[in-house]
Amino acid sequence: MIEMVRNAVVEPPSSSNPLVPRDLDVLVLQALAKDPDERFPRAGAMAQALASVLSSLGGFSREKLAAFMKRHYLHDMEREHQHEQEVLDRIATDSTRLPTVQSPSS
Repeated sequence: MIEMVRNAVVEPPSSSNPLVPRDLDVLVLQALAKDPDERFPRAGAMAQALASVLSSLGGFSREKLAAFMKRHYLHDMEREHQHEQEVLDRIATDSTRLPTVQSPSS
């Protein structure tokens, strides 16, 4: 692993997921290039390249992100929601057991 880092061996994302578009492979490999002169000159240049890739894939929207999250993380989201509900239920139960404090009479 250290030798891979030392030699800057970077596999394109599509080597792990064949659905990754070639344009995204190119962008990632440029961003991670060993030679700094081969990388994006500024973050803004990389942002523009990424926007171009996203646009070629049909754009990006909150709706698409929400659909992606549900498709890939629904189980995690449901488990987190259940945990949050359990915490809220405990708080509600514990607060009913607290002694009431009466204000001093004037």
